[in-house]
Amino acid sequence: MIDFLFTTSKTVSIYKNGKIKDLFLKENNKRIYGLTWDENIIYSLHHEPKTNAEHIHMFCKKSLKHLGILNIPIKISGGHQIFYYKNLLYVVNTDKNLVSIVNPKNKKLVRNIKWRGNSTKHHINSIWCDGKKLYVCEHNGGRANDNIMPSCIQSLDMDFKNLHLYKNIGKHTHNIYIEDGCFIVCSSIDSKIVRYDIKTQKAILRKPISALNNNAWYVRGLARTSDKWIVGLSYRKKRQDRPFANRGGIIILDNNFNVLKEIPINNYGQIFEIRAISELDKAHNGIPF
Repeated sequence: MIDFLFTTSKTVSIYKNGKIKDLFLKENNKRIYGLTWDENIIYSLHHEPKTNAEHIHMFCKKSLKHLGILNIPIKISGGHQIFYYKNLLYVVNTDKNLVSIVNPKNKKLVRNIKWRGNSTKHHINSIWCDGKKLYVCEHNGGRANDNIMPSCIQSLDMDFKNLHLYKNIGKHTHNIYIEDGCFIVCSSIDSKIVRYDIKTQKAILRKPISALNNNAWYVRGLARTSDKWIVGLSYRKKRQDRPFANRGGIIILDNNFNVLKEIPINNYGQIFEIRAISELDKAHNGIPF
């Protein structure tokens, strides 16, 4: 049995022993995105519809109780992934075109990294670290299917000095993970998992995902256990209706991205983030749950 935490348009939820339990629910929300943790606390990034602001909420890892908001001296706008690594929270502050680095212990801003280009063009959304380099995904392109440029991943050293730009990695790409010398990402708008060889800088696999009687899901949210993948499926059509979609799901895949298990997640809106908790999630930060 694989257990995991996940976020949706309106919840932070846990899937454990085959059942879903909501740790946090706000019916009129539009987005609860990033999900990460340190040794004691779970952090998730919530859009607040009444104030149009975004805040990092905290939960106790042991009890799963909501601990309130992390009060930090930065404004987050259109935020996507957050990632805890070595005492710091890396916040993909998308609409401000920043990667904001904060210390959750003293609640201070460590650094704002101004991203290249602009938020409309590049739309940074995902961040991951392998201990040596940081990787940030640029979504790229517009919202219409005919106005989408291929996504990119920028690698940087830990001081945010540019190292390399990897191009043509899917469309509306989300999530970053490296395994066996390849990026594994969700090519969201075309419902595929992409395996991209870092050395040759070419996609060597574009695996279509079909599940829950549909082959046109917006795939986003990726977790990796020792021998399984966990991927989120969200309603793809009519963007304005996405937060209120009544169908979606999460799937368990084998090593070759073949579907082993389908888990319907209905009336939750979009699936945004997934982290495995029953064993170490290799696509996260190396800290066991």
